[in-house]
Amino acid sequence: MVPQVVKTMLAGLSDSDFSDVAAKPATALTAGERLYLDHGITGVRGEAEAGFPSVFKVGLPTLQRAQGTLNERLLDSLLSILSQFTDTNLIHRAGTLSILPVAQRQALAILRIGGTHTTTGKMLLRKMNTDFMQQNLSLGGSADMLILTIFMAFVEESI
Repeated sequence: MVPQVVKTMLAGLSDSDFSDVAAKPATALTAGERLYLDHGITGVRGEAEAGFPSVFKVGLPTLQRAQGTLNERLLDSLLSILSQFTDTNLIHRAGTLSILPVAQRQALAILRIGGTHTTTGKMLLRKMNTDFMQQNLSLGGSADMLILTIFMAFVEESI
């Protein structure tokens, strides 16, 4: 029900927000506007307009079925979101679209071996974290979807 309400409320958001972006001076563009102009990526606007599928189809189901401590379940939810989400913050920080499939493969590798509550999962997560810190990368967009996931889990009383 919630995703449909959100979709209805935000129909046309991306078209509206990006309608005059091409006319803006390049120096006045946000990172999201640049990604839209260069690659057609709508980012969080498109995610919201679609009813937050990263939250309702990925984050919440993962949180509900994940094992381990709450922190491990939340980390697995973040990784699940990353694995299917176009994180524009990550792309912006890396300066290239090619970072997205790399990060998504890392996230999926951790999830496929059982998640962050496993010894191997923790090891892979530490390596991923070290790699990201060395490259000054951030999963800011995925983290935003995680906080919405957490909020909805509280609303649904599933955590």
